[in-house]
Amino acid sequence: APSRVEVFDVPNQNSLEELQMNRTRLLKSAGFAVIGIVAFVSSAWAEYNDYGTNKPSAFRDHQQTMIWDSELLAALSGFQGELMFCTGSCFSGGFVDDLTQLPKAVVVTANTWHGFGMSLYDFLSGTSYTYAFHDAYMEAFQWGGAGFAPTFEEAYLAARDTVNTTLGQQWSWGGIEFPQFGVTGSTKDGTLEYSAGDRAILFSGMWAGNEYYLTSWDYTIAGGRDMLMNDYGWDGDAVTTLFSDGAVPPGRSGPWLTGEGTKANLIAAFQNAAATLGPGNTLVVFVIAHGRSSGVMTSRLMPDRQTIEYLLIPNGRNIANDGATYPKASYGCTEIQINGLSDGDPSHYALELPDTLNGWGWTLDPVKGVLTIQADDPADQSKWLVPGLEYHIRLKYYRSLADVELGRGGWQMWIPEGGGGPLFSMDHGLPGGGWVGNRGRWMGARSRAGHSRSDRQ
Repeated sequence: APSRVEVFDVPNQNSLEELQMNRTRLLKSAGFAVIGIVAFVSSAWAEYNDYGTNKPSAFRDHQQTMIWDSELLAALSGFQGELMFCTGSCFSGGFVDDLTQLPKAVVVTANTWHGFGMSLYDFLSGTSYTYAFHDAYMEAFQWGGAGFAPTFEEAYLAARDTVNTTLGQQWSWGGIEFPQFGVTGSTKDGTLEYSAGDRAILFSGMWAGNEYYLTSWDYTIAGGRDMLMNDYGWDGDAVTTLFSDGAVPPGRSGPWLTGEGTKANLIAAFQNAAATLGPGNTLVVFVIAHGRSSGVMTSRLMPDRQTIEYLLIPNGRNIANDGATYPKASYGCTEIQINGLSDGDPSHYALELPDTLNGWGWTLDPVKGVLTIQADDPADQSKWLVPGLEYHIRLKYYRSLADVELGRGGWQMWIPEGGGGPLFSMDHGLPGGGWVGNRGRWMGARSRAGHSRSDRQ
C-alpha cells in the first residue's frame, strides 16, 4: 500500500465537516439511498461522494474532450515504476489525491482543484508572454551536468519560490498561482537522469489559434524533449510527444513528433507505460492543457427525513471558449437546476438559500419537474457564484419521505455569455454521484419567462 501522502503548501480550504457528520453510506444490504431528489424514484443508486477527499480534476485535449484524474490513474493499473507527473492546468489539484495512490509518485500541479491558472499575460498588465508556473518548473530542471541533478522537490521549490522582477514588479509563482506537490515514498528525491527503460510523455492539448499554442510547443513539447535528451541523456525513442492536432506549428521543426494531443493517445501511452516499465524505471509526464473540473454538487437527507441539504462548490468564474460561436469571454454561473421532482406542487416545498445567494430566487416547473434557482439579475457580477465557495442549500418537503421515494435525479449549472447573454450548460451531473459530462455549447436565445431547456444539447 502507498505510504502516507504528503501534500505541501495547500491553502486552507473550507471544510466539509458539516456534510461528513451523520452521513450514511449507500449500497448496504438493506439498500436505501440518503441522497437524491425529492419524490424521484430511480433504480440508479449511488454512494455518497465525499468531495472533501475526492477532488475531481480534468484537463482538455485539443478536441475539448475531458481527461479526468481518475481515468489517468486507471490507465496506470499495474504500473510498477516511479511516476513524476506535472500539469499546468487550471483546477488541477485533484490529480494529487488520485495519482498519489500509486506507491511511488510525485505529482506537481499549478493549482488547487478549484483554482485558476495564471501566466504573465494574465496578471501583469502590458505583457503578452504566456509563461507560467508549469514552464518555470520545467526550466528549473535545466542542468549543465556539473554537480548533482536537481531533484523533483528541488525543482518544484525553485519554480515556486524564486522571486522574479518584471516591468519593475517583484513576484513569485507561489504568490500568483497555488502550486501543489504531492508525494508517496521517497520519490521527491528522484531526478530526470535517464536509465534504460525509462519513458517520458510530453502532452499539449492546446489547439491552433489558442494563445498558449506556441508556448506549449516551445516549452513543453520541443523544449521538454531537448532538455531530456541534451541535459539528461534520454534516448529520443523513449520520449513520446503528443501535440495539438498532430501538426508541427508553422515556422517550427519536429519530424520526431509522435502524434496528436488527444485523450485516446494519452490514455494509450499511459497504458503502454504501465505494461512495460519495471520497478526500477521512471515515467516522466509533462502536461499543458486548459483545465476543468466539474462544479461540485452533492446532497444528503437530513434526520427529519423532510429536508435535503445540497452542497454546491462552483469552480469557475470564467471559461475560455476560443471559437466562432463563443469567443473568449468571462462567464458567471447565474442559474442552477435540480431535476427529477415528480411532485409539481410548489406549495409542497420550502427552499432555504444561504446569505451568499442574496439576490437569488427560485421557481418550480410542475410539468418538467425542474426546480430552478437563479440570480434575479444575471448581468450583475456580484451575484455570480464564487469559485471554491461552499453554498449550502436546503430543500424541505411538506412531509417525511419514504425510502422508495429517494433516488438520484440530476442537476445542471447554466452560464450566460458575458453576463446576461444566452445560456449554455457548464456542468451537469447527479447529486451524490459525481460529475457525468460536459455539455456542448447551446446556440439559442434566453427567455427569462421559463424558456424550455429541452432543446439544449
